[in-house]
Amino acid sequence: ALWHIKKENIGLIEVMGLAILPGRLKEELAQIKVALNEGVETLASDLAVHQTWFDDLRTRYQSITDQEIFNEVGLIFEQVLLDAGVFKHDKDGRQALHAFINDAIR
Repeated sequence: ALWHIKKENIGLIEVMGLAILPGRLKEELAQIKVALNEGVETLASDLAVHQTWFDDLRTRYQSITDQEIFNEVGLIFEQVLLDAGVFKHDKDGRQALHAFINDAIR
């Protein structure tokens, strides 16, 4: 459910915690904002890949600002980064991370 925003591979910039929006998204986000603010229920066919996300946004916003839509994209990027993690978020993963760090700094 994240692929519609971040189809591109995760790069070093994203791993450092900086999100660079793919160029294709600029116009799509503008169109999604207009559709949401106008009460549209179904996105145009060229935006259909975003329909599930759009439906979720519609349940939480009657209108949306540029900042709010970028915040929502930021949440998707955050989840993409969490999903791309090398070490699991459990006891074994933390131990493996600490072992990796200790090996790297020796």
